Amino acid sequence: EKRFVRKEGQHVHVLVSASLVRDSNGVPISFVEQIQDITVRKQAEQERDRLFLESLNLLVVGGYDGNFKRVNPIWFDCVGYAPEELADRPFLDFVHPDDRERTIVELTRLASGQNVKGFEIRLIHKDRSIRWISWNATPLQAGLTFYATGQDMTERKLAQERVQAASSKAV
Repeated sequence: EKRFVRKEGQHVHVLVSASLVRDSNGVPISFVEQIQDITVRKQAEQERDRLFLESLNLLVVGGYDGNFKRVNPIWFDCVGYAPEELADRPFLDFVHPDDRERTIVELTRLASGQNVKGFEIRLIHKDRSIRWISWNATPLQAGLTFYATGQDMTERKLAQERVQAASSKAV
C-alpha cells in the first residue's frame, strides 16, 4: 500500500501489485504493475477506528477460541486493564466465576449464528471490585469472531440495591 499526492494536492491511497516478466530463457525483461485506488476503503477504516477509539461503551472483537482479538481503550476506565493487557487473553479470566457457565452458553448461541442482547454479567476489575456489564453481541465470520458492545451498569445495579435495602427497612 502506498499513498500518492495528486497534482491538486489530494491524497490517494493505492494498492500496488507487481509481477516480473521473464523471457523464454528466464531472463527478466519487464514488470507488469497494477495500481488500485483504495482511498474509499482507507477512509472507511479510519472512520471505523475513530468510532472504536472514541466509544464510551466497551467494544470487543472476540474469538470463539475464547480470546479477545481487539478491545477499545474504555476498557481501562471500566475494568482497569489497558487493551494491550487484554490482547489474546481468555475473556473468561475476567468474568465473575458465578457467571462463567452462563457466559459459555451465550458464546455457544453466538457461535451458532444467533445474536445476544441484554446479557448481564459481572466482570472483575483489576482492583478486584465487581463491574456489572450488559452485553449485546453479533456473530461474524462464520465461527471465527464476533462483535460485542458492553455498557457498564454498575451504578444502576448499586442504586437498585440501595432502593431495595431502603424498602426492606421501611416494611
